[in-house]
Amino acid sequence: MQLKSTLAFTAALATVLGLAPLASADTITFRNGLNEYAGTVDTTIFGSQPTNNNNTSANGFFGVQTTSGVTGQNQFLIRFDDLFGPGANQIPAGSTINSATLGFTRGPNGGFTNAAQLYDLTSAFNATTVTFNNAGSTANDGIIVGTDTDATQTNANFTISSGQDAAFGTVNVSTSLAEWAANPTANLGWMLHAPTATGNVNVRSANATDFADRRPTLTVDFTPAPVPEPASVGLIAAGLGAALLRRRRA
Repeated sequence: MQLKSTLAFTAALATVLGLAPLASADTITFRNGLNEYAGTVDTTIFGSQPTNNNNTSANGFFGVQTTSGVTGQNQFLIRFDDLFGPGANQIPAGSTINSATLGFTRGPNGGFTNAAQLYDLTSAFNATTVTFNNAGSTANDGIIVGTDTDATQTNANFTISSGQDAAFGTVNVSTSLAEWAANPTANLGWMLHAPTATGNVNVRSANATDFADRRPTLTVDFTPAPVPEPASVGLIAAGLGAALLRRRRA
């Protein structure tokens, strides 16, 4: 009888002390320069200028462009590093992703009304060295959908808004974040492109120094996995120890 009473008391104590607390949802916004975050890397690769690297530009481009008589696709590559971990501005391991949105701001040049597309990358890129010719797993062809990206689009097509420095909406990337939360090494970033566009559009990049608040933004709503507090664990262990001691004396 004493053992049952002690175990009941221990269980109640666990509940009170939060051995397995109900975690509440939290939201973190990732953008270079916000809350000391500096993990966004992005660049454009140009089909019309296949050896150019655009890593230092304040703008990213996607669509179709003609340069010196050569027409080709522009593809914008972007990745948010250091999303997961124990840090104050990271998503804790084991968290459940409730929602995630990726947002861009329209830059000053070019534009079209065609639907844009976003794909998860399955091939890593180095933003400081990548070009159209060396991107992906095969040479001289940029990023190929179904070969260097997930065959299924990250999201439905979305329309580009008009107007310089106007946010053209957010893209639902919850599926991507859920997969990366389960396996952070799978985060190789995204490709933004519009292969059927009739022109070229630009967005503010992570390097936009004059427009820091218009850099690409990733907002993630998540629920952390419940974690027992060390003090609670110690008290519960003490309670169980007392129960066993009483049992022996009985």
